[in-house]
Amino acid sequence: MSRGLVLIADDEPALRTLYSIWLETRSYEVVAAVDGVHALSIVEEYGLPDAAVVDVHMPRMDGLELLVRLKDLDPALPTILVSARIDALEAAGAAGADAVVDKAAGLGILCDAVDGVLRSRTKSVVG
Repeated sequence: MSRGLVLIADDEPALRTLYSIWLETRSYEVVAAVDGVHALSIVEEYGLPDAAVVDVHMPRMDGLELLVRLKDLDPALPTILVSARIDALEAAGAAGADAVVDKAAGLGILCDAVDGVLRSRTKSVVG
């Protein structure tokens, strides 16, 4: 049984693959996009995911702009921004991300963040 659909937007193919594998081992369904424009086209076609993992630095549309557009569609959508740059992580938090993860922190930390934002959303809907 799936724990939910997670959208991954990252321009690095290896990271998209790693994130997908790790999240799928935790029973999430995953859909991946190469950048923000691609992510929005996926959302248009399939609807909003249960959570989004978004790289801050991507071509065509960066993660901060994607975050704003996703939050315009659903302000309660759990979003996690990832970056290798500390200054970008601070900006991501200020932009309204529900969680911010340093790419160097490891895949387990990212998966724990997905679990956490979805658990928080479930609690707020139930309570």
